[in-house]
Amino acid sequence: MANHAEVIFRHESQNHKHTVVLIKAKGTPLPKQEVKYIDYYKPDKDIKISKGTKDILKKYYEWKDGVLSN
Repeated sequence: MANHAEVIFRHESQNHKHTVVLIKAKGTPLPKQEVKYIDYYKPDKDIKISKGTKDILKKYYEWKDGVLSN
């Protein structure tokens, strides 16, 4: 169950506009009909993701590093 949601940045790719939201939640995530699987990304983890997703993750880690350094 989500107990916090915060828009942290917006990202525009070649074909889409994205809103990236930090959600804090308790419990175990379970995929619904539109989701095949759930995985947790770590920079050194080898998972297949699109270039657009890689760009968003890079921007997220830059945001996170900025928040933690302040």
